[in-house]
Amino acid sequence: MFYIVCVLLFFISPLLGVLSAFIHVLIKKKVTNNDFLLFIVLFALLLGILNSGKIPDSDLLIYELWFYEVKNYSFFDYLFYLGREPFFFFYNYIIYYSVVGSFELYLLLHTVLCYIIMGYAMLRMHNTFKTPRVNLITCLLVLFLFPNLFTLSIHLIRQFLATSLLLLFIVEVTFYNKKKIILFIIAFLIHTSSILMGVLYLMKKLKSNKNVLMLVVIILSVFSYFVFKLADSVFQESSGTNMLNYGLSRIQNRALFEDLQEKLSIINFMLFFFIVFVFYQLKNRWKVKGSAALLYVSLMFLIFISVNYSDTEFALRFSFYMYFLFPIAVYFFLNIWK
Repeated sequence: MFYIVCVLLFFISPLLGVLSAFIHVLIKKKVTNNDFLLFIVLFALLLGILNSGKIPDSDLLIYELWFYEVKNYSFFDYLFYLGREPFFFFYNYIIYYSVVGSFELYLLLHTVLCYIIMGYAMLRMHNTFKTPRVNLITCLLVLFLFPNLFTLSIHLIRQFLATSLLLLFIVEVTFYNKKKIILFIIAFLIHTSSILMGVLYLMKKLKSNKNVLMLVVIILSVFSYFVFKLADSVFQESSGTNMLNYGLSRIQNRALFEDLQEKLSIINFMLFFFIVFVFYQLKNRWKVKGSAALLYVSLMFLIFISVNYSDTEFALRFSFYMYFLFPIAVYFFLNIWK
């Protein structure tokens, strides 16, 4: 009965509906997964409504163009609209006809879907630990209210969708020891940078030798710097629109994004160090199951971002992955603080 009341309140006032669900999970004596799922879904809907009213600009103009192009292509032609990442265009194609060509509904549905996936991942993580519910509630509030993530949800739609799936992938691999390779494959076919998360499997294979693992992480991170430098000359001899040439073109033109360097401030790096610090404590002091993979993945991104800081676009775009790890770090930090 409460669920029906909550939904009705949401239709009257979305904010009121979310607050009701929040108070419910906060004060109820015995909270179930369904209670948290209601809170997650309603909060995701609220954020979706906010995003649906955005006036397209910057990257969103490109996504709007791709969305409306659906009607001009056959299904198979649209899958390879750009010659890469076909699952994202499959996603676009399905939603276009599901929302009868409304870009506003597309933004709403996309936001809701991504946040539900991430919220469900946090719930799955919580179910493996006997921690107070306040840990999960705080974690979900950080997830939904973290402005950096919310900005990405509307401007970098492909990466946001891919990383939402990767967050669930991380939880399944680290805390449930399940491969869930399908999540990784789909994420990779949505955004190619997702391939870096494949290192999670490497973490599992080498977990018995932390020195070798640390060496691998450092080599992978530093090696990327030289790959990007080499790519400048390689691109001069490349042509076409395949996935490799697309990546090379972004590397060659990274100087165009020098103005973005201001966004990677000391505050950003403090956030990144906080994430690595929490995962370090989990692995070496509290011996939390699966924390080794979290530590080395976050450390890999930190080294990668630091080494490639002058190559601003890559440093900035890969720093976004750290934002998705922030709610997980907050969840465990509360337990460490206690």
